[in-house]
Amino acid sequence: MDSSIPHSTVLANLPDDYDYLFHKTLLSFYYAFNEISDKFDWYYKADDDTYVVMEHMYEYLATLDPNEPYYLGYTLKPYLTRGYNGGGAGYVLSRAALKLFLNRAYGDRKTCPFDPSEDLGMGRCLESIEIFPHDTRNENGQQRFHTYRPDDMYHGKIADEWHYYQQIKLSQHPRSGPQLDRTRSDIIASSNSGRDPYLRRLALSYAVPAVVKYNKAGFSRNGRHLTTNFAAAAKRSKEFVKDI
Repeated sequence: MDSSIPHSTVLANLPDDYDYLFHKTLLSFYYAFNEISDKFDWYYKADDDTYVVMEHMYEYLATLDPNEPYYLGYTLKPYLTRGYNGGGAGYVLSRAALKLFLNRAYGDRKTCPFDPSEDLGMGRCLESIEIFPHDTRNENGQQRFHTYRPDDMYHGKIADEWHYYQQIKLSQHPRSGPQLDRTRSDIIASSNSGRDPYLRRLALSYAVPAVVKYNKAGFSRNGRHLTTNFAAAAKRSKEFVKDI
């Protein structure tokens, strides 16, 4: 691990059990904001089996204002009127959203009651202070975050009632044949992919590559630079079709 990045093992006294995930998440957000820094633009919660393409994350977040209360991820439909972001792909809170959450909901059992499902519980806590999931799809209606395994999404194993937004079926895609967004350059995260080489190949090999320019202060919103190697992407797409 990079020693220059602030990190710590916290909550050591809580059991390593799914039933405590809601408490761990709330405490982790509190710790990150109050003990590490309240100056970060964005705070991202993800599981240890979430696969993230950070270059795409930076590129997307650079289009948004962290001073607005953003709650970003893959929006699920059940239980809440305006949905909640699934934990599989993780979710991002802007600095403004996290500050509001900690000031108005954190520690209040009425506003933010315990829920055995951490992602639903967090969504309910945020909903109670009028912070709702932001539409993170791209201009073509394609998801940037994927809370389910890529193979389950590809084979249509997830029932429609779970998706807040209508899914783009293969038959609705402007091109024929297997797609799974293989030439996209904006896929950010997916669930259960730490042991899934299929997603790594999708996100880093078959998606159109993006190169992000950094300066000494980190990612520069005004210094962004993207290059797209369409020839290489096309070649990899042909290989991808052979593999399916």
